[in-house]
Amino acid sequence: MDKTGDWNWVLGVPIAGLSTKSVFERFDHTLARSPSPSAEEIYLKNWQNCIELPWGTCHPEDLPSALVNDLEGPSIQLLPDVEIALRAGKTAGAVASLMSGSGSTCAFLARDETHARSLMIELQKETVFKEVLMASGPLEGVRVLQDMR
Repeated sequence: MDKTGDWNWVLGVPIAGLSTKSVFERFDHTLARSPSPSAEEIYLKNWQNCIELPWGTCHPEDLPSALVNDLEGPSIQLLPDVEIALRAGKTAGAVASLMSGSGSTCAFLARDETHARSLMIELQKETVFKEVLMASGPLEGVRVLQDMR
C-alpha cells in the first residue's frame, strides 16, 4: 500500500453497455417477486458496514464488506458479461470486484499502485473489456479557489 487512505483501482469498461432505466426496472421487478429479506434491511446492513469503516485510515483489505452494489444482480441478468468481468477481476487477484453504478463498468480494488498495474495488465488480456484504466484517490473535494466577491 502506498499510504493509508489511498485507494488504487483498475476500471474495466466492458464492450457492451447497459441502460440505467433497464437495470432499475429489472431491480424493481426482482424485488416485487421476492421481497424477503427486505431490500431495506439489506440496504441498512450494507449502509452500517459502510459508515463504520475508518475510510481515511483503513487498508484496502478492510473494504470489501462495504463495497456492495445491489444493482449487480439485475445487471448480470441483463448482461452476463458483467459477471464474467467481475470474475476476471477476482481471478486476477483484485482485493474487491464490483460494478460501478448501474453498470457496466467494473471497478477492481488493488492493494497498492504496483498491484494495480499488475491487475491492469492481466485484465487487458480479457476479451470482455474494450478498455482497462487505472485510477487512484482520494482526490481533494470541491473547494473555492478564489472568492469573487
